[in-house]
Amino acid sequence: ATLTRWAACLAAPELPPLRLLLHPPAEGAGKALTDFEPGAGGVVVAVGPEGGFAPAEVDAAEAAGWVRVALGPRVLRVETAAVAAAAWFA
Repeated sequence: ATLTRWAACLAAPELPPLRLLLHPPAEGAGKALTDFEPGAGGVVVAVGPEGGFAPAEVDAAEAAGWVRVALGPRVLRVETAAVAAAAWFA
């Protein structure tokens, strides 16, 4: 595995067209992970650290075309959220 800075990751040209940011949208707005299915080009899901992404990180991701999604009404630990997202697209 290679470590990549957040800004470089967001703009990486080799990423699939479906890019999802697991970060709960504003109350009553946004999309759920279950609204998506991987297309022929695949999917990449970013899962933030404990406490979530910083507001500037979320803004940068959305500006780069990432879609902010939630897993549901509960906030999961980072290791659980990653497994739940992987299971959805498996």
